[in-house]
Amino acid sequence: MTIGAVAMAQCILNVEGARSVFDPAWVQRNHGNLSEDLTFKAQQGLDRVNSILGQILNNEADRIGFSTVVGAGSKGDGLCETVGNRKNAVILFSPHSLEDISGNLSPTKNIYLTAWLDQVSKLPDDAACLKSKIASADEGQVSALMGLYRECAFCLDADEIYFILKHELSHIKQSDNEKRLALRLVAATCALIFLNLYSDSVSPAVFFALAALSLFFPQLCVKKSEYPQELRADACGIRADARAKKGAKSYFKKMAVYELAAERYYQLTGKAFNSGTFAAEKICHTAGIGHPAALERYSAVMSA
Repeated sequence: MTIGAVAMAQCILNVEGARSVFDPAWVQRNHGNLSEDLTFKAQQGLDRVNSILGQILNNEADRIGFSTVVGAGSKGDGLCETVGNRKNAVILFSPHSLEDISGNLSPTKNIYLTAWLDQVSKLPDDAACLKSKIASADEGQVSALMGLYRECAFCLDADEIYFILKHELSHIKQSDNEKRLALRLVAATCALIFLNLYSDSVSPAVFFALAALSLFFPQLCVKKSEYPQELRADACGIRADARAKKGAKSYFKKMAVYELAAERYYQLTGKAFNSGTFAAEKICHTAGIGHPAALERYSAVMSA
């Protein structure tokens, strides 16, 4: 019965994963409260993103034989994610990232954005020099950088959106979602076989501990697979495309500035800015799981 309960729990987790991959309409309906987040500005932003997507897909080299839809409603504080498969895919943008920075921002937001871009432009473009510069900054400087980032994190220009779309289309072309689902199912199967083999030879306490760990093993495997997939999607997105590379440089430099500033703030004060996210990302970057650190991605783009 215990094995059956663990198997059922694994199946629930993996059915959820399967649904996320093979039913994009379901995901779009259930990613947060769209009715509250999808404001008029966000709808205008979707029109802008769809226009950029059209520019990409009208390029013969980027034509694809599947349906791609842009929607609003990315998970949590995330910027963008792709759900679906090669036949049907939904690229979900956070509603907060859909404001048009070319003229629709509020005066206050525009001041923050101008200050943020000015600060970033004054920092070195070389990744090593950028890291060194922020590593020598004082508490006031890094606090200012993080505060401006928080206000302007998802203010994207057209070139940055262009790159992000190219990156997400690379995920779809390479069937990354399908690969992650297959890996999750294989990992879950291996975990269940392991539990079944050793269920009679370990104490109940040890067995239940192993059973609990087995529920997270498939997710850990998927997170580990994301690391090289993200770097590969970056490389594919900018390949032979000057506009995408320009957008990638701009986007990843801003992300790297924030990550480095958060690290420096922690060194100076012992306090983590946005502590939950900071701690989780630090662990993931060290372990090589999930998304690579922004500085690593920035370095790869700069050297491509």
